[in-house]
Amino acid sequence: MWMPVLSATDMLVSKLNALNEHHCNLASVIPVARALREQIDWPKLREEVAWNDFAVAASFLLDRLQVPPPT
Repeated sequence: MWMPVLSATDMLVSKLNALNEHHCNLASVIPVARALREQIDWPKLREEVAWNDFAVAASFLLDRLQVPPPT
């Protein structure tokens, strides 16, 4: 059976890009990032969320929490 799925990177990019001034709850972002941290392409994620200041701030917080694996 063929089933299209999102990559871990695309899923987290979607969650981060959904953040805005009316909805900036990181409670659903941080656990997903922690669970999938080895599967996420972190440079690609940062590039794709660069236009959204809330997503950039969340990405910065994830870096400070040491969620991305060391390079």
